[in-house]
Amino acid sequence: MREISRERERENKRENKRECVFDAFEVVYPMKLVCTKKLLLHKKKSTLLYTLNTRPFLPLKMAAEITTKRIREKKKKTKEERERRRRTTTTENHPRFELVVLVLFVPVSLFKKMSEEEPKTEKQLIRQAEKERKKKEKLEKELKKKREGVVSSSGGGGSVVTVHASQTPPVHLDAVSGTRDFFPEEFRLQTWLFEKFRKCGLRAGFEEYDAPVLERQELYKRKAGEEITQQMYSFVDKDGVEVTLRPEMTPTLARMVLSRGASMILPLKWFSIPQCWRFEATQRGRKREHYQWNMDIIGCKEITAEVELLSAAVEFFKSCGITSADVGIKVNSRKVMQSMLTINDVPDEIFAPTCVILDKLDKIGAEAVVKELTETLGLPRETAENVVKTLSCKTVEELEEMAREAIEVSSGGDDGDNTNSNTKAVDDSSIRELKELFKLAEEYGFGDWLQFDASVVRGLAYYTGVVFEAFDKAGELRAIAGGGRYDKLLSLYGATTPVPACGFGFGDCVIVELLKEKNLLPNVQKRVDFCVCAYNKDMQGKAMKAAGLLRQTSPPSNGSGGGGGGSSSNDDDGDGNINSADENKRLVVVDVLLEPKKKVAQTFDYANRIGARYVVFVAPSEWENGCVRIKDLRAEEYAEDDADKQVDVKIEDLWNALEQMRENENRVRARRGFASL
Repeated sequence: MREISRERERENKRENKRECVFDAFEVVYPMKLVCTKKLLLHKKKSTLLYTLNTRPFLPLKMAAEITTKRIREKKKKTKEERERRRRTTTTENHPRFELVVLVLFVPVSLFKKMSEEEPKTEKQLIRQAEKERKKKEKLEKELKKKREGVVSSSGGGGSVVTVHASQTPPVHLDAVSGTRDFFPEEFRLQTWLFEKFRKCGLRAGFEEYDAPVLERQELYKRKAGEEITQQMYSFVDKDGVEVTLRPEMTPTLARMVLSRGASMILPLKWFSIPQCWRFEATQRGRKREHYQWNMDIIGCKEITAEVELLSAAVEFFKSCGITSADVGIKVNSRKVMQSMLTINDVPDEIFAPTCVILDKLDKIGAEAVVKELTETLGLPRETAENVVKTLSCKTVEELEEMAREAIEVSSGGDDGDNTNSNTKAVDDSSIRELKELFKLAEEYGFGDWLQFDASVVRGLAYYTGVVFEAFDKAGELRAIAGGGRYDKLLSLYGATTPVPACGFGFGDCVIVELLKEKNLLPNVQKRVDFCVCAYNKDMQGKAMKAAGLLRQTSPPSNGSGGGGGGSSSNDDDGDGNINSADENKRLVVVDVLLEPKKKVAQTFDYANRIGARYVVFVAPSEWENGCVRIKDLRAEEYAEDDADKQVDVKIEDLWNALEQMRENENRVRARRGFASL
């Protein structure tokens, strides 16, 4: 018995040592290691359990190699023979303790994954964090949609209506490729952005206009050498007219101005936010449909027009919290570039298509541009290389100096004949225009936003003078906005004399991506001031009457009469026009619970879910006394007693209920020593 006890004691010690070893291996290698007698007797073909008489920290890779070797050698051995070999193994060579290891026979790739990874770069960590953030946002949106998709049904609010889509719906539920759906939360953000556009335009004295999204194809086909004509969503309508969804707004503006002719008082300062369509490759910040803030000045030939447009663009950036450290505006002149191309023996006839190709420099690189200039336009390679070299100038003075050197080289062998040198000259007026633009920008207060860049030529053929392009200084996004002067565009459409014009386009997709990058996108919440809830179905009509009164901005003409008898709605100035100055102050958002709940708690839960600030509870007792009870759902911030959280408002005073609730809050705050609203 004593011998048996000693044997058991030794066995227990060995088991304890095995557990210590496995704990150590689990720290070093993230692998579940188990050692039991049951596993010793029952193991799968893909698993080899064997005993190694060695020290505890044997590398796992070495153990795997030994395992593989033993499997090959002992594959044909029977289970009994392997069990006998395991039992006869002793600890004679290394008597410290016995190590039992469970090794899985797995591909080498698994061991590579388990090995220590190389430290990631800062850019990789940022990308990983961005992916995790987007994944988290997607999950939150899905959960939010699921929560918002559940609404109470009729019949006393007992049952619940949910929306579940089929796994194999008969139609595609996703938007067409390159287009977007704007759900309410996304539309609120779009509305915020468009209001920023509008305020900047209105403050600068511009007027808003709009036009049909459908235009005739001839409006765009008259401009040769542009890829935009291959990107149009074009078709022939049932009248046999070739039409297209507008790819840009500027030709539409030209058509509208010419349709009024001499009756227009110049200069015009117009802006619009049209939806445009182009069938092109989608990428970050580029869709096949997008909205674009367009600002144009028609009838001003001075450089001050461009300065005014640039000022409006900068003001928008500032209003969003973007600084000159985040965004810059590159400026160049098509007139200067035409002079440079003439100096380099590029014919005037191919100036426009040359600019279209040069505009691809950032996309395809210098060598590809040179190749396209030689193969498509037939320019000599030396000429093409000189033209591309011109685009590297970073100051107006550097470009001017390069032009003069090119003139000297080209006129060096003319033997006194100045005819060639006279035709090859820098356009001094365009140089002066650029210098004047930078000077005025400094005086205007946004000179630090501008920089000269000869590579900016813009891809549209109708530009004739100064061109500019707003860009992300971090280099993560494509052009944010772009524009310039187009003095000859109206002449293409029938103007008998040249009409000076300039403008810019500012897409919504890229600016949203930039605001996301800078964490400047606001969280635009749904706004509901009052949620009107009926006590039961019998009070539903009374609740709707209360909602109608709440939506008024002045006392109803018939006292406590019907909600529709008010003198004006809460966003109208009484003359049928929106009063934008008072709109935000006077607008009252009122939601009505369409199906009364059985329990009061369910009513308040609904009001909370829609984000309402106040609940208007229409109950028989209060209604008989000529009033309704309004409770502040956010009163916990300033009140403790229930009496301070709710107010009984007379029915005839409901049009002024919002002011009454704010006055009550101010009284409670003042009594408790809190700051007033």
